[in-house]
Amino acid sequence: MEWRSLGELERKARVALMQETVARAWNVPIAEMRSPTRRRAPVAQARQVAMYLAHVIYGASLSAVGRHFGRDRTTAAYACRLIEDRRDDASFDMLLDRLEHALRRAETNRLPQ
Repeated sequence: MEWRSLGELERKARVALMQETVARAWNVPIAEMRSPTRRRAPVAQARQVAMYLAHVIYGASLSAVGRHFGRDRTTAAYACRLIEDRRDDASFDMLLDRLEHALRRAETNRLPQ
């Protein structure tokens, strides 16, 4: 059995929490969002938002984001560009601000090791 570093397990837990949060906000099944194949538009958008948040909030590289979602770096970069462009819409931007705030708060409220 291969032992993973605590840091890697923490990163995976953060990404899993973020994926679950976005899936609930978009009202899409988490399994569909994690699916390696394309899905309907709301699922694809939820996945793109999750990729964007993983990059922006957790500072994950685009390569790491792609790996977490079973995609490549260029797909993660495209998702981030799409979401950044959509932030011009005030209601979409407000939703992302709330998601970012909730996820950052969850990060700061973690129990000490």
